[in-house]
Amino acid sequence: RGCVWRTCLMLSLTVVTLTRSLESKTLGRCRESVQAALVPGVKHEVIVCPREQFHTRMRYETMTMDDYTTIVDDDDTIDEHALSRCVEIINDNKLDMLFTDEVIRIESDGSTFDSVRGKRSFDSVNASPVSIHNLCVLKSKAIDPSALKIALQYGIGIEWLVRSSVALNGKVGHLAE
Repeated sequence: RGCVWRTCLMLSLTVVTLTRSLESKTLGRCRESVQAALVPGVKHEVIVCPREQFHTRMRYETMTMDDYTTIVDDDDTIDEHALSRCVEIINDNKLDMLFTDEVIRIESDGSTFDSVRGKRSFDSVNASPVSIHNLCVLKSKAIDPSALKIALQYGIGIEWLVRSSVALNGKVGHLAE
């Protein structure tokens, strides 16, 4: 596969970006950051999901579309080394889920880019839907199929439900910045 040991995933990983429109003002920066971070065995898919009522179902389907998936929202960017580090850790530890810290970025004008959420820790993985916002790699076989039904029935966020379930029942790792 043209891989260097530890930086090539032994299974398949897809980075998914869901967007309401390919014309999104922030999509370009997101795409650039993901492209800069790609390693052999990892691909990036941009999927348009224009209607809110399909959002939960679409997010669930993307989380189960490959051996491993991660969702990078169209207004997010990732570090150029994030995917290679995640691949190394997943390969070494056979994890069901790996999440990174959310990083506050300082823009060229001196302003900070953060969603007012601040850093999150391993202890907060089940505390809030935004606890592991920045990058979370999930093994699709670790996802409970009943998560979609529950999320739709009760109107709760599918990512929070899936991540909580995997965190409680699977092998989880935390990659600190």
